[in-house]
Amino acid sequence: GVLVLSLLLMVLLRKKTFTAERDTVNFSVAGQGVLIRSERLYSAEGYGRAEYIAQEGQVLSAGSPIADVYSNDYSDKDYAALKELQEKILDYQQNNAQSGIIDEDMVALNKQIAAKTDEIRAVITGAQAGSLDQLQRDIRLLMEERADILRRAAKEDSQLSAFYAQEQTLITKIQNYKRTLVAESDGVVSFYFDGTETLLTPENMELLTVKNINNILNGTFSYESAAAQSKPLYRLVDRNEWYVALVMDKEVTEFAQDTAVTVTFSFGADYTYTASVVGHVSESGKELYFFRFSEDVDKLLRARQVSVEVSARYVGIRVPVSALKEKDGQTGVYYVHEGKKEFAPVEVLIRQDKIAILRAVGA
Repeated sequence: GVLVLSLLLMVLLRKKTFTAERDTVNFSVAGQGVLIRSERLYSAEGYGRAEYIAQEGQVLSAGSPIADVYSNDYSDKDYAALKELQEKILDYQQNNAQSGIIDEDMVALNKQIAAKTDEIRAVITGAQAGSLDQLQRDIRLLMEERADILRRAAKEDSQLSAFYAQEQTLITKIQNYKRTLVAESDGVVSFYFDGTETLLTPENMELLTVKNINNILNGTFSYESAAAQSKPLYRLVDRNEWYVALVMDKEVTEFAQDTAVTVTFSFGADYTYTASVVGHVSESGKELYFFRFSEDVDKLLRARQVSVEVSARYVGIRVPVSALKEKDGQTGVYYVHEGKKEFAPVEVLIRQDKIAILRAVGA
C-alpha cells in the first residue's frame, strides 16, 4: 500500500490507531570548516618569467591561452632593446608618415593611450581601484594598433627597412625563449595560492583528519611543508565540483548520507548553495562531514576557511518515532487497510525529538 494523508497508522505497543498528517520540519546548524576545490596545479619548469594573458577568475575553455612564459636563459636586455628600438621606429614613422592619411585615427588612438596611461598611474598610486595587469594589456593592444597604422602609412626607406630588420631579429630571438601555456581543460583560472592546495583535494578527502581541519582553522597548519616543491604558476579549477569539510562537536543525525541540504556561507545571502552529504568520519569525539556542491564555484575561488549555516526543509508524513518498526531488514510502519494490519516500507527523512518525518519508499 502507498502512504496517503488519510491512512491509519497502528502503534502496536499502544494498541491504538491515529491519523497520519502531512507536516514540515525545518532544521539548521552552524559550523566552521574548509573549502576543497577540484583543481589542478600547473608550474613552468625551466622558465623564470611569466606574462599573464588570462585574468584572475576568468572562465576558460580548453585551449585558451593563460600565460606566456620565458625560459631561464631569457635576457631582459633583449626585451628592453626591443622596446627602445620600437620607440625609435615610432618616432621615425611619425616623422615620415604621409600627411593627412592617419591624422584622425592617430588622434583617437593617442587619446585612448593617454587615458589608459592616466588610469595606470591612478591604480599604482592607489587613487582608484583596478587591475594593473588588464590595463597594461589594454595599452599594449592600443600601441600595437597604432604601430600597425604607422607601418602602413610611413614611407619605407633604407633606414626604416634596417629598423624593421633589427626589430624582427629581436622578436624572433625573444619568441624562441617564449612558450604560451594554454588551458588543458575547461575551468576557471586562478593565480592565487594559500599553500594547502596539495593537501586539500577531493582525492585526499578520505585521508583528512579532524586535526588537519582544525589546524587550518586555527592557523597552526604549516603551509610551507604542504607546498609543492616548486611554486605553481596557476591553478585550473573545475567550476562544478567542490566540497566543504565541516567539523562538528557531535553527530548530526540529520546529515544522513546523500541528504540534500542548503548551505549559506557567512559572506552573504547571495552565497547560498545546494549540497549533498557525501562522507562522514568520527574521530576523537568529533564528527567530520563532507558536503559536495555542483554549482559554480566562481565566487568562492579564493575561499578556504569558511563559516556556514547548513539547513534543510523536510516535508512528509509526521508520525511518532515509536510508530517506526523493522520487518525483514526494512524500516516501515503498520497501517490499517480494509480492517487489516499491513506493513509499508518508508524512508525516514528526519527524526527530531520523538517525531519522525517520512515518505513511502518509491514515493
